[in-house]
Amino acid sequence: MAPQQVSFVRPYYSDKAFAPAAYRMAAGNLPEAIALLKPLTEHKKRKEAAKAAYNMAIVYEAMGKIEDAKHWTNVALDKNNKLALLLLPELNTY
Repeated sequence: MAPQQVSFVRPYYSDKAFAPAAYRMAAGNLPEAIALLKPLTEHKKRKEAAKAAYNMAIVYEAMGKIEDAKHWTNVALDKNNKLALLLLPELNTY
């Protein structure tokens, strides 16, 4: 049996400061999404930085870079992001 492509849907943040990166994520322009999200991961507000880190994890997962996705999921977890809590067990199945 030949390998088959699998797709699934993950929630990600697209409000306010995340809209430009979210647009690129939806369009499949993942390197640009990373470039926009990276500075947001160092936001002064912990909650905003956590959201950006979670979105980074989603982007890296979509790129097939699971170790990078796990790294950013853990960064988001360290900042108490609830979606990251749900994502990590799924990343560990790869």
